[in-house]
Amino acid sequence: MITGPPNVGKSSLINLLANWDIAITSDIPGTTWDAISVAINLKGYKVMLTDTAGIRETECIIEKLGIEWSMWEIWDSFL
Repeated sequence: MITGPPNVGKSSLINLLANWDIAITSDIPGTTWDAISVAINLKGYKVMLTDTAGIRETECIIEKLGIEWSMWEIWDSFL
């Protein structure tokens, strides 16, 4: 799970590790609204990476929903 505040490089990191552009990147905070997952092979180990919306306060109703879904993804990863 890759999570954190907006514009810290979560989507860029997942693109780098996946070796292709699975996530849209931008210098505009709040670009990722959905949880985006990709399976990669990391030195012989299958690893599932999930990029989430940046966690922050926002007035954008769609971004709020993306953040809520991200929080559920984070919570679910601990169960």
